[in-house]
Parts: sequence; C-alpha cells; structure tokens
Amino acid sequence: MLFPWVGIAPPYHFTVKLVGVGDWVLPGVIICTGSFLNWRFTKRLPLIADWLSCFVAQALLRHWLFGARLESALLPMAGVAFVLYTFYMVTDPATTPSGTRA
Repeated sequence: MLFPWVGIAPPYHFTVKLVGVGDWVLPGVIICTGSFLNWRFTKRLPLIADWLSCFVAQALLRHWLFGARLESALLPMAGVAFVLYTFYMVTDPATTPSGTRA
C-alpha cells in the first residue's frame, strides 16, 4: 500500500516461451488440479476465496487512494506465478489454519 509502483513477478514470468493455446492450457491445468486437490484433501477453498478477494480489495485501494492503474494492480493475478502461489502455497496445510473460522 505504501509503494503502489511495486509489483510481483510479471505474468509471463514462467510462460514466456508458450504461445497460442499453451497460454491458456497451462494455467487451466494448474487451476483444475489445484481446485481438485484443495477441495478433496485440504478443504481450504474458503481460504483461496479470501486470498483472491483480499488481493482484489488491495488493488482497488491502491487504485482509489494512490491513483495506481487498476489494470496494473490486478495484472499479477493473470500470471502462472500467482496461480501456483494461490493453489499450492497459500493452502499449505503446515502453515495455514485448519478450520474455516480460524
């Protein structure tokens, strides 16, 4: 929030060589497998929804308070790095609460 010009890895960071359908297939596979694994085994889909909601809220705050372009603030969500982080790092059972209320 204090540095609105700072962002994470660009969306193309891991897929710079992918063209055409591969741009959509790889994130699609990660989203499908990540959703299945988190639904079936970790039961942390509410955590994923909260993470995504808070990221969008933070982007909106940066846009309204600091004049950052909304597209630029939301752009990291389009990258494979963000998708991998969302489904496999945020929901790590060793580092996240076990209950929905927690």
